[in-house]
Amino acid sequence: MISNVLTREGVLLDYIFTRFRRSLLKWCGFYFLFTLITFFYGSLFFFSDVLQNSAELWLDTAPDLVVQMQRGGRQQDMDPGLLARLTEIRGVADGQTRLWGYYYDPATRAAYTVIAPESDLQQGQAIVGAGIARLWHFAEGDSISLQDGQGESMVFNIESIFPAESELVTADVFQISPADFRCLFQMPENVVTDLALTIPQPSERINVASKIKEIYPMSRVVVRDDLRNTYKMIFGWRSSIFLIISLVGLIALLIFTIDQLSGLWSGERKEIALLRCLGWTPALIVRARLYEVGLVALFSWLAGTILAWCHIFLLGGGLVAAALRGWSSIFPQAGFSPVLDWQSVGYLFCITVIPLLSVALIPIWKIAGIDPEAVK
Repeated sequence: MISNVLTREGVLLDYIFTRFRRSLLKWCGFYFLFTLITFFYGSLFFFSDVLQNSAELWLDTAPDLVVQMQRGGRQQDMDPGLLARLTEIRGVADGQTRLWGYYYDPATRAAYTVIAPESDLQQGQAIVGAGIARLWHFAEGDSISLQDGQGESMVFNIESIFPAESELVTADVFQISPADFRCLFQMPENVVTDLALTIPQPSERINVASKIKEIYPMSRVVVRDDLRNTYKMIFGWRSSIFLIISLVGLIALLIFTIDQLSGLWSGERKEIALLRCLGWTPALIVRARLYEVGLVALFSWLAGTILAWCHIFLLGGGLVAAALRGWSSIFPQAGFSPVLDWQSVGYLFCITVIPLLSVALIPIWKIAGIDPEAVK
């Protein structure tokens, strides 16, 4: 019995490889086509995973609560004296004032995120992100000139460049001293940009935010959990729009595949009828087709997935980065820590392999069940 099974499987495999040799050009074309499809969608999914993972890493170090003042829907500078009152609210463990803003550089047509935390930086010194350094071809020890609010030039010496590991977060960051920040943006000494609060208990954050809103109705309170949900929505929206648009091409390719793999042409029908006359059952014919198409689908899926992973994590994802990175003209080229979301891999399998197997097996199942004598 075992020898009969082995003989049958050997005949099945010999038939499959004979079909491969007869239609080598066709199967090579399908292999390339579905490798390309897998590569495209894999790059999209993996790059979206990179952005979401980087956002999660940044949010882990973000303040639990950020308090800003608004007027007419616009953020306004605020009195640093409010920090003492806010830290008296139950649940608030600590807080600090923050100085930050955006500087548009007309020379490069790029916007820098300027921050001024308490640090060892002296006036005239700066730490820049790798994106800014790459834009200006800077190295440590070089100088950069920016114009303040009065049109006067301020020269900063580049003390260091943020490490490549943090480039996804710091690519456009320009860090200077608080004194230089106030001079650059003409900000008085008695105001700050916003307040950052530390709330150890996650369950208390919503309550504290509600109390602050009651005390200061014109305030805007940003909870870290809300930021996390916002980032997920933004990345999911961008990738979904890109995915929907690209589905038009996928549908066209599937129509072409259905036409080529449907097996409704006369030569295929006669071959199946001959196999039935030789004693092949419909299930065995479908199995042979499953092995045939499954091998091509599996290897093209593996090749496309590996190429997509290398494209994102080794080459920076240049082919899809522009579609998902947003408006920023300074975008990181490094710092993509390798991640592998098995949910994305599963989605990739479902939109590539399963459609291919479906359009190949369903027509064959119908043909394999017909009477061989009815085939002409």
